[in-house]
Amino acid sequence: MSLVLENMLPHLLFGRTSDVLWIMGSIQDLNVGICLDTGHAHIAGDLYLAAHKLSGHLQLVHANDNDGTWDQHVPPGRGGIDWNRLVNRLADVSFQGGLILELSSSLGPTAQDLLREAQRARLYLKQAFRTVELQRTQE
Repeated sequence: MSLVLENMLPHLLFGRTSDVLWIMGSIQDLNVGICLDTGHAHIAGDLYLAAHKLSGHLQLVHANDNDGTWDQHVPPGRGGIDWNRLVNRLADVSFQGGLILELSSSLGPTAQDLLREAQRARLYLKQAFRTVELQRTQE
């Protein structure tokens, strides 16, 4: 079993990349990793840098989007995150961990609405990964 720490919202303790790196440096256990919450890092204004700086500990990504002002948990592609840029950054650091959609239940009045949004987000991310893969094979 391992412990995975998530970057928090910027106004909270461990909400900045430097804070997360500090706590990782203070932990002696090798079974501790990082979960990059894309929405939190986008609000903090350091998403792409965080993906790079945390890469040595990165085990999981909570994929969600927002407009950069609050933690909306909208599907990837519905906010201000440049997903092609982020996927490129993850490819640069050879990320092999898990990617979990973290979406708000306010996306629709029914569970079917939320499931449709999750399926659309999955296809959106799959396309982003394919686009980056194609770009890299053509270089």
